[in-house]
Amino acid sequence: MREFQAAIAYCIQETVTEHTFTRLINTMNRRSMSGVYYFTQYIDLLNIKFSEMDAEKRLKNISVYAKRIAEQSDEYQQFASEIRESAKKYNCSVDEIRLKLEYPEDMEW
Repeated sequence: MREFQAAIAYCIQETVTEHTFTRLINTMNRRSMSGVYYFTQYIDLLNIKFSEMDAEKRLKNISVYAKRIAEQSDEYQQFASEIRESAKKYNCSVDEIRLKLEYPEDMEW
């Protein structure tokens, strides 16, 4: 997991300004960033929103999306609550809840 985090951090560092990268790393270091108990469906949702942007807008927003993942904001907490409610309703694990999302066929990088 740490190697994966490091690879992502490296890619972000190569993409954003030094100031933005420092701010993002500080945000990530304030919280424990393990993937344990993280509602990965939120990542799927962010991926779809991110993929719908054009290349320029994605570049401008990459640090915003990374921050959303790191901070586990009110938006994330509300989303997690909805996933828990769905799991309870359908009597299954939260890991079994899947979003009906479709990725675009083509994406301009």
